[in-house]
Amino acid sequence: MQQARPIKISTDSVNERPADTSKAGHKPKLLDRLREALRARHYSRRTEQTYCHWVKRFIFFHRVRHPAEMAEPEINAFLTLLPLICLRLVMISAPFRNFLVTKTLAQL
Repeated sequence: MQQARPIKISTDSVNERPADTSKAGHKPKLLDRLREALRARHYSRRTEQTYCHWVKRFIFFHRVRHPAEMAEPEINAFLTLLPLICLRLVMISAPFRNFLVTKTLAQL
């Protein structure tokens, strides 16, 4: 009788998708392409996570539109409001901050 082999799980990429999740004939998703590009340039995993986080924030800021559909006005709008949003979130209490985030996401 053979013994079961232990499963090895990498703890540094638990919440990440593998870079090659595309099906045959399908183009990889935006974040997967971003991860591949960053890995090809030997960026650190933490930098990769941060870049993906900010791309997601940009997409959700514009109500889940694909970045290919957006141009300079959308980028300027995001970058203009970003410092104000970050400053407000730092200055308010945690329960009220969570309320505002929940309320904002509900409006999207």
